[in-house]
Amino acid sequence: SMDIALEGAVQIDIECDGAQHQIVDGLPVIEDLRRDVYIMRYGWKVVRVPNHRIRSDLDRVVDEVINHTRPVVSD
Repeated sequence: SMDIALEGAVQIDIECDGAQHQIVDGLPVIEDLRRDVYIMRYGWKVVRVPNHRIRSDLDRVVDEVINHTRPVVSD
């Protein structure tokens, strides 16, 4: 399941990642990668945010999520 789902012009899955999602030996957790690929196939963007960033820098995290809601404009 998604931690937070934003549906609108852009569909965003916000994943609030705790210690169990930390990079192991320089590589992301494989289950997270598989899940992200699955969700992205259905048109969702996946935004992963470590819990420590949510606790220490919430304003910046919110700004980053808002930036993901803006449609991509090409020239």
